[in-house]
Amino acid sequence: IDASDAMGVLEASAKASAAGLGDTATIADAVTSAVNAYGLANLSASDATDVLLATVREGKAEPTQLADSIGRVIAPAQNLGVAFDQVGAALATMSVVGLDASEGATALRGILMALERPTVKQTKVLDQMGMSLTQIRSVVRDQGLLPAMTMLANGAKNLGDEAITSLFGNVRAL
Repeated sequence: IDASDAMGVLEASAKASAAGLGDTATIADAVTSAVNAYGLANLSASDATDVLLATVREGKAEPTQLADSIGRVIAPAQNLGVAFDQVGAALATMSVVGLDASEGATALRGILMALERPTVKQTKVLDQMGMSLTQIRSVVRDQGLLPAMTMLANGAKNLGDEAITSLFGNVRAL
């Protein structure tokens, strides 16, 4: 973060810390990771902290654990065109169904990595489902992560349980 923008990051991080998200340094680390990945023109420090706070409010994740672990998914999410608020929504949803923030970040990273760098087997399963990786990535970028995941789940239903296992061979992503 440029020096001219650093005070905004520090101010937003301090406010999030006061709201119970964790210590200022940990929050500032998560915020700067998000802002650096998405670009200050696309995501302000204030917006990044708002997403972190909303993720905690809507989910059940431990705030400090979320701030510590969200950085693992930011780069692959940004590479695929997944907006930062969708990252927060996915992590909040995973926490509601029982994953802690670290497990949720690991699972989401596995999903994103499978979409970013699929194996030959994954590509074949997508072909069997009548889909392509380009199509899935386009849905992620244009409509969001949830519609893309719904599309994959519906396609896998027609092929049976083994199809979804083949798409997300990493047990954490599955």
